[in-house]
Amino acid sequence: MNATARTTVLRRFARSAVAAGAVAAFVGLAAPAHASTPDLDTPVAHAAYAVPATFTAPATGAFGPDTCKDGYVWREAIPSDHVCVTPDTRTRTAQENALAASRRNPGGAYGPNTCANGYVWREAYSGDVVCVTPDRRTLAHSDNAQAASRRATGSGSPAPACFSNDGVGSGNVLKGSPLRYGKGNSPYLGARWDSCAHTVTLVFDGFIHHEEFHVLINGKQHDYKGAAGDRQIVLPDSGFGAGDAVFAVQSCDKSTFGSDSCTEYSPNVKLPIKVGRVSQG
Repeated sequence: MNATARTTVLRRFARSAVAAGAVAAFVGLAAPAHASTPDLDTPVAHAAYAVPATFTAPATGAFGPDTCKDGYVWREAIPSDHVCVTPDTRTRTAQENALAASRRNPGGAYGPNTCANGYVWREAYSGDVVCVTPDRRTLAHSDNAQAASRRATGSGSPAPACFSNDGVGSGNVLKGSPLRYGKGNSPYLGARWDSCAHTVTLVFDGFIHHEEFHVLINGKQHDYKGAAGDRQIVLPDSGFGAGDAVFAVQSCDKSTFGSDSCTEYSPNVKLPIKVGRVSQG
């Protein structure tokens, strides 16, 4: 391969984060197994509902404690979902993600997350509101319960129990799961860390015309855009260290005569990440 062709191949490979490891292998370098600092400006999911991004990862092989036994593969309801399931279940899960929008009734009791008649939230991971048939939710719960027994490594040693920690703030409290905190005209913000999905989920409401959101993550502003109304952002927990992370959010209307019209920031919400279960009571 001449130098020009080699450069073209490398540029094509470098266009995606997944291909970074392939580039390193191509030039004879050892690629790290995981990126040390994921881009928190590019969440796993950011929408009025939790429709995970499509991501294809190797599901079998030497993947440490997440390696599946023969006959099982990662479910991948979200990229970090390494629950071991049958290949058919993984295929069906991807189909459910693709059909999510068609199975919702946005005018229902749960707003944009409301399922159409005959469907329920899948609940494969914390915050999973993809609408599926009741038998598919039952299967997701069953797969979660059998996750440890389907891993190839650590036979005889039970996997750590899954749990979640919710963020705690001040000001006015809006009931829900997780609890949300607000003040004045700010959005109400809630946060949750899932120990097994390895995700940090932020949920907050937005005003009817506000389509831009400024989220402070440990004091650094990250900007997200999307339709007005309730929002959910799912981030990989690999972007955070062990301990408390602090979040706040404001929403903005960018269409008011070319100028910004923003709410005040919500109260700070403190979320324990990568630590043991923390009582919120």
